[in-house]
Amino acid sequence: MRTKASNFIKWLGGVMLTLLGFSSCSTTKTLEEDIQWSPKPLPGQVISMYGVPTSSFKVYGTVRDGGGKTLKGIQVISYYGESTWMRTDTTYSDSAGKFSRTMRTYPADKVGFTFNDIDGKENGGEFASKSVTVNVKQVGKGDGMWFKGNYEANAEVTLNKK
Repeated sequence: MRTKASNFIKWLGGVMLTLLGFSSCSTTKTLEEDIQWSPKPLPGQVISMYGVPTSSFKVYGTVRDGGGKTLKGIQVISYYGESTWMRTDTTYSDSAGKFSRTMRTYPADKVGFTFNDIDGKENGGEFASKSVTVNVKQVGKGDGMWFKGNYEANAEVTLNKK
């Protein structure tokens, strides 16, 4: 009997969450129209939105050796966010030692980078891995809702030989 009751409670909870999710959806054509319809909420009125804040990030930079020569083929791993929801992305430096990557992810104040020499001696030697953290700079505004804007992070790094 206890199992049937707990199953019913779980089922009922699922139904309630589903109904709550659908009740937060807008019934008008667009969110902008919904906001224009009621720019100032009435007392006790709740405006519900459904989504996750995101930002567009461009990470870029140059990888060099201790003598200033650019390094090709260095693996660049970028880390966005805090450890509880961190997102990573990987790219590689080109023949001019440059790397660039754009992605959409959660907003973050800093971007971490790890640089790894994965081709051994092919790029002029074997280089030790290096990790750095860079502050991001906002370069474009968001929409005031879920999109928080465009951000950039530039990492100029020098790798030392092993």
